[in-house]
Amino acid sequence: MRNLTNIALLFLLAAVQFGCSKRNNNNAPDVAATGSPTPAATAAPDTSPAAVAIPQPPTQDAPGYYALGMELYKQNRDEQAAEAFRQATVLDPEFAAGYMKLGLAYKALGRKEDAEKAYEEAVKVYDKLVDKEPKNAEAQLNLGEAYSRLGDYQKSIEAYRRGIKLKEPDSATYYDIGLTYNKLARYSDAVGAFKKSIELDPDDYRAQEALERAQSDASRQKARIEEEKKKLERTAKPTTNSNGNSNSNANRNTNGNKNQSPQNTKQ
Repeated sequence: MRNLTNIALLFLLAAVQFGCSKRNNNNAPDVAATGSPTPAATAAPDTSPAAVAIPQPPTQDAPGYYALGMELYKQNRDEQAAEAFRQATVLDPEFAAGYMKLGLAYKALGRKEDAEKAYEEAVKVYDKLVDKEPKNAEAQLNLGEAYSRLGDYQKSIEAYRRGIKLKEPDSATYYDIGLTYNKLARYSDAVGAFKKSIELDPDDYRAQEALERAQSDASRQKARIEEEKKKLERTAKPTTNSNGNSNSNANRNTNGNKNQSPQNTKQ
């Protein structure tokens, strides 16, 4: 009888321990199922002011950050776009397109000096590329744009012209070329560039407006040149007096030599 009682007590203790163990296992987090540690072990996010929060790019490389920057730039999220473009140039220091877009983003943020530095880096990279590949039309055209953004319009036109010889640009590039000619006050050339832009894209209304302005500027410039020519012609043309003699300086000097002083005549 005593043995039966002891066996019953052993079964009871085993049941109690099994129940406690099951409750503890149910309360513990299932790391294998969730793939995450306990809340105490979770890393806190970086909330420091220096960190610029940007979404994750499609791929963790320069083209990925560039694509992300383009999307953010289209959404007018210029600060985040600038950071994405900057990351692209950090990952690939020879990524010229990244420098170009970084300059645009900085310009939108009003950071003029930073924008100029970005454009300078773009010029350096494109210069290296065209030295290695002189017949790379895209590199030449992009170099022209980079020089234009930097404000060096003469070098910009030179690069654009080299690129045009290699490849027919698109409408947008001809539009940019026209703007660059405008900066150099070469309005007739600007008219030709804007006409090319409209030929390639008849619906480009900004090119049509730019063409009208360039044509107006070219007409005024031509009128000023003609007026200056007339002024020069009036100044250079000698006048005649009532006796039909010329009043030019040369004739006055000749007449003066004939009218010698009395002392010289006596001698």
